[in-house]
Amino acid sequence: QWLLGAAIFVVAGLGLGVKSLWRHALGAALLPLFMLVLRPPLLPAPPTREPLLCALYGGGLVGLGIGLLLSLGAGVGGFSLLVPLLGKRFHLAPGRALLWLDGSVLVLAALSFNAERAMFALLGTLVTGRAVDFVLT
Repeated sequence: QWLLGAAIFVVAGLGLGVKSLWRHALGAALLPLFMLVLRPPLLPAPPTREPLLCALYGGGLVGLGIGLLLSLGAGVGGFSLLVPLLGKRFHLAPGRALLWLDGSVLVLAALSFNAERAMFALLGTLVTGRAVDFVLT
């Protein structure tokens, strides 16, 4: 995992420039901190455990957040580093590029894990991609 992350970081650094790379690194460093702080008891328990609602609302909220970060030239590391590069290279909307990247991982995961969970994850990823494009257009 670290090796793949480092490779993505290097490739993105060559294509995006140092300033954008630092923004992504800052986002990647702050994300775990906010996840640690913004959890129960500070935040209430999730309002539902229904997988369909979690995929729809979770995907939408994640997409809004990623879209806002990408609009500022930032991200949270991982595949969000590659989204601008793929968008330029293949003329893809950012949400579509993110969908291709995350979707490919989910297809591989579906082969190893529960197919139903993989379908919910793919639905959440579809919603995330649409929300990213909504924010950026």
